[in-house]
Amino acid sequence: MTRRGRQMALQRLTTLFAGTAFVITLGTVSMAVSLLLVVGAAVIYLRWPRPEAPPGAQRYQWFPTVMVADVIALVLVPLLFGAPLLLTETGRAPHGSAILFWPLGALAGALLVTGWKRSVFTLSIDTDGLLLDDGLRETFLPYREIVSIEPWERDVLRLLLPIVRWLETLREPPPQGPPRLSQESRGLALQLRDGASVIIPGAAFDNGTRQIIRACVARGVPFGRSAARTVQVGSSGPDRQT
Repeated sequence: MTRRGRQMALQRLTTLFAGTAFVITLGTVSMAVSLLLVVGAAVIYLRWPRPEAPPGAQRYQWFPTVMVADVIALVLVPLLFGAPLLLTETGRAPHGSAILFWPLGALAGALLVTGWKRSVFTLSIDTDGLLLDDGLRETFLPYREIVSIEPWERDVLRLLLPIVRWLETLREPPPQGPPRLSQESRGLALQLRDGASVIIPGAAFDNGTRQIIRACVARGVPFGRSAARTVQVGSSGPDRQT
């Protein structure tokens, strides 16, 4: 894990601990202590020193892309994990509701991971290649190793598409083709010479994807037709760093 990844993970774990402590001790400690835990969790999250990104690096916008996922998770996870402990009489053994609440808390925790991944992700465009920091490791991709660059998108509910297609057979199919249920992310897919594919999320980068496409195209990396249209649209004005 990189330094950025460790710092942002510690921020979320500390905030999560304070929030869960508030839920577990609610009603068993004084109101002043409860308020202190809530305020402490908010201060930890908002005032935690964020590591600086390299100059000119592309990164996710803190609000709303990162913060919304974090806040939802930091509210739901303490409630779902702490409620069974709060409801028990002894304060030691979890309440029977844990069998329902804790799995839901684990699902809500996925949002916390999403917020962490977005907060640590940076991409720097260098003269020789692209430098990615995803929180787990730093990866340098030389332009000469990139075979092509293509638009990429993923459907969150893609596993349900077979059911949707079956339901579509029960009526006249729409002229626009198969439905898209819920789009999770858009970005770019870099196809490397060794056959690997590197996904670069771009929904929150403003003009970041356009800068990546231009840098690759300038060095002879081919791209898809949709990506070409993106570059043409971006040529009408200056890029803005996030």
